[in-house]
Amino acid sequence: PVAGFTVNTTTQCQLNNRFVFTNTSTVSSGSMQYYWNFGDGLADTVASPVHTYAQAGVYQVKMVVTGEGNCADSTSYTVTVYPVAHAAFTVSPACINVRVPVINLTSNIPGTTVNYSWDFGNGYRSTDRIPVYQYTTPGTYSITLTVTTAQCPLSVSTKKMDVVIDAPLPGIMYPVKNAISYFPETLQARNIGNSVIWIPATSLDNRTSYMPVFKGPADQLYRIQLRTASGCITVDTQWVVTRKNIKIYVPTVFTPGNDGKNDLLRPLLMSFVKVNYFRIYDRWGKLLFEMKSDRPGWDGRVNGQPVEMQTVVWVIEAIDVDGVVHREQGTTVLIR
Repeated sequence: PVAGFTVNTTTQCQLNNRFVFTNTSTVSSGSMQYYWNFGDGLADTVASPVHTYAQAGVYQVKMVVTGEGNCADSTSYTVTVYPVAHAAFTVSPACINVRVPVINLTSNIPGTTVNYSWDFGNGYRSTDRIPVYQYTTPGTYSITLTVTTAQCPLSVSTKKMDVVIDAPLPGIMYPVKNAISYFPETLQARNIGNSVIWIPATSLDNRTSYMPVFKGPADQLYRIQLRTASGCITVDTQWVVTRKNIKIYVPTVFTPGNDGKNDLLRPLLMSFVKVNYFRIYDRWGKLLFEMKSDRPGWDGRVNGQPVEMQTVVWVIEAIDVDGVVHREQGTTVLIR
């Protein structure tokens, strides 16, 4: 026998694929038996089978004919089953006049041409794989993606999602904030959006905090960028006006009883940048304690032992924001 067959078409779409194989084998005498291997694990023994593939792919179809005396011949064809496309995308809330963050998740199919059709719910359409578009009016819009392939034009897949488009709130000028030079002052941004940045970061402990602490030598104007999850940015303004209040204060009484109240003797400084020394003497002029900062302070002990009740003398030398050296002294009563 001489094996032979034809197929209605060697390339079909996965959707409703139907391969019709027509036997054209010949034999000089007698009958023939047929064996078909469709390449997907299935087989048949009829003369002219019809086969449908469950999965997309490239398959080798082999036909074996056997005549009398077990004489055999074979032939084969390669057939292709193209997959269908499935529309998939994500989108996040956006601000007007900002690109809509559309992410196309439709799979690229090797050997096929995918066609995209976007409808943004306001009359705008696009055929790009990743469209670039900005809404100009706030609201809720329905975005629809429809995909087909050139190989499977009758297979249409559609995905629809709603997106919220916001508009930024108008910026405002905060009331002027009065602060003392080099003295911590907490600022407060409006509680809108989900992130903030203060511009510039000058004299702030944390420029990305809604409540940063200002501690600086001079007046400062801040622009406050408040950003929402949708990308809208509102810019507020804060003016900080500083004044100098150069002062050294040391308590006249302290009670080191480990009760959390007045347990430490230390200087309270306003508009000072450095402490050269802070010393404490007893009634006879003996040095009890010394530090070169304004913290942590003296706990009323010497070598771990409590000092008896008495009036101590303190002496401090510190440099203010203008570079002037101040030397002051006074007395404090230690009470137990």
